[in-house]
Amino acid sequence: MWDRVESRPMDNVGPQIWQEFKSGLIKTAIYKRWRIKGVEGAKELFVDPTPSATQCSYECRDGTKVRIGVAFEYLSSHFAAAANGDTKADFTVDTDTFLLPDDLLELDLKWRWLNSLGQTYFEEKNEFDRALSIYKAQDGGTHRIQMDGGRTMRYPNIPETGVGL
Repeated sequence: MWDRVESRPMDNVGPQIWQEFKSGLIKTAIYKRWRIKGVEGAKELFVDPTPSATQCSYECRDGTKVRIGVAFEYLSSHFAAAANGDTKADFTVDTDTFLLPDDLLELDLKWRWLNSLGQTYFEEKNEFDRALSIYKAQDGGTHRIQMDGGRTMRYPNIPETGVGL
């Protein structure tokens, strides 16, 4: 996530670091933090510090005015589009379109059809897996996940000005 107003990254933190900030042990930091948590069966985005109503309308450094000065890229499970442009997770009518490359759909349907007929589909499945891997690699990736939780502070907690005075 990127803070377009301050022109700096926002820190994606896990539960331990989130609680470290929320506990009051650390009062301020240069970077804002964010986290996605499950709430009543849904996922919600939390930002710390929570922006006030007046902070939700900004003028960016380049002069553009934005309602919320945060950019967030994500992956969606919606691979189909309705005729009106709305995306969805399933095909429901004949006018729905596939949002991924058509060759992926064709390759996937091919090996699944052969499988349903009881025929060998090993080559076709491998061809689909290769094409899907290439598409995923070209689509971009995410940063490395540290299984040990990493260190507690990703950025030093130092002020932007007045250092050493």
